[in-house]
Amino acid sequence: MIALPTHSLDETSLELQERVALYLSQRHLTFGSRLQIAAQRGVVTLSGQVPTFHQRQLIHAFTRRVAGVVQVVDQLEVVSPVALPQPSHDPGKVLAWVPEDSLSSQFIPYEGGVMS
Repeated sequence: MIALPTHSLDETSLELQERVALYLSQRHLTFGSRLQIAAQRGVVTLSGQVPTFHQRQLIHAFTRRVAGVVQVVDQLEVVSPVALPQPSHDPGKVLAWVPEDSLSSQFIPYEGGVMS
């Protein structure tokens, strides 16, 4: 799952977040991860949990390739897939990227709750 915070974002930062999420997902780099992607003025902050160090390195490297990314701040944590927690009930607004199939995708807004 990829979460994109929407609070206090200008249109350019929101578009950059969406491009990064789409780029990583199209390359199947987010499997088994719980990522949060934040962007501001070209600086992309990656946070959350990934199952392997290798996946962390790939996510970081591929994020740098996205047009508009000036710097990547890596706050990802490597956690065993068994130890990954369920999504919390965060009351903040986020956009969740949910692939419908391998050829299309969509961003859906939601407040709190559990994404599955």
